[in-house]
Amino acid sequence: PERALHRPLDAESAERSLEKTGGTPYFMENFKADIAPGLTLPAAALNAMRREALEALTRRRSVPAPWPVTDAPLPVFPPHRAERTALRGRFQRYEQLCREDVFEKLILPLREVEKHPEAVEKYGEKLTVELPSLFFDTEKGDLEGRLAKIYALGVKNALCENLYAVALAGRLGFTLHGGAGLNVLNSGTLAELSRLGLQSATVSFELAMSKIAALGGALPRGILAYGYLPLMRFRACPLKGRSGCGSCPGRGTLTDRTGAEFTVLCHERQFGTLLNSVPLHIAGRELPRLDFLTLYFTVERPEEVRRVTEDYLLGRPSQSARTGGLYYRQIL
Repeated sequence: PERALHRPLDAESAERSLEKTGGTPYFMENFKADIAPGLTLPAAALNAMRREALEALTRRRSVPAPWPVTDAPLPVFPPHRAERTALRGRFQRYEQLCREDVFEKLILPLREVEKHPEAVEKYGEKLTVELPSLFFDTEKGDLEGRLAKIYALGVKNALCENLYAVALAGRLGFTLHGGAGLNVLNSGTLAELSRLGLQSATVSFELAMSKIAALGGALPRGILAYGYLPLMRFRACPLKGRSGCGSCPGRGTLTDRTGAEFTVLCHERQFGTLLNSVPLHIAGRELPRLDFLTLYFTVERPEEVRRVTEDYLLGRPSQSARTGGLYYRQIL
């Protein structure tokens, strides 16, 4: 420190220099100063102090610290035996519903159930509400209130694509079912979801079919067997123009360099979902015994929904462009 010729250094000025941690992983949380009267430090000296302190902190944080490791045996899960394979239908819009009699569950997004309360009485226990795949804290009160009203109407089943949904729907009293967004890849995950109260779970569509067949444990499990699979979620919609959403109908397309078109679906102007350019379709393929197969309908017209449903009832392969996904590629 130096004797101040004009203005001594005060705590406020010192804090302004020392809190400038931009470009580093650090930030100032608390600041205290003890400055003797009549003294000062040049700004260059304060900046040098800050740089030296952060460099020293980085060196300390860079020293490896061994983590304690304890050997523990992995649990052994008994083989799973499904008594029968049911069909479930997930529909983007209420108007797509058809062949309702063949489906064990009819899954609709929350907004569709709200728009069509008559579905509650019409479909009874089959009706399952799908919670949004993404959720942000600022929308918590609104979503919880909306779900509570749906539960009061008589909808008791909820499809949860995320752990937030498991906690929220469970707190409201719904019977819980896990979607593919929970990314189930092993028997341990199924066991943990069962502990959390889920009554069934959809296995990740990135898991090889041979691995799906080997999953053990008691929790009923199934797969997405048909659908334009969701590839990506967007908080910032790639279709939005400079002036915002404008008159966007909530659906558009992106085209890649090969000319393939990928549909983007909007969820209440909160996030978007990019769908694959061709649908997963594995009717007629040999499948392990699973508790259910979900047909995941998004952009299909009602007549397409009916045709695809009949494909799975008859074991009839599709003659249109399709993919087997990753189930038969042995990625995982």
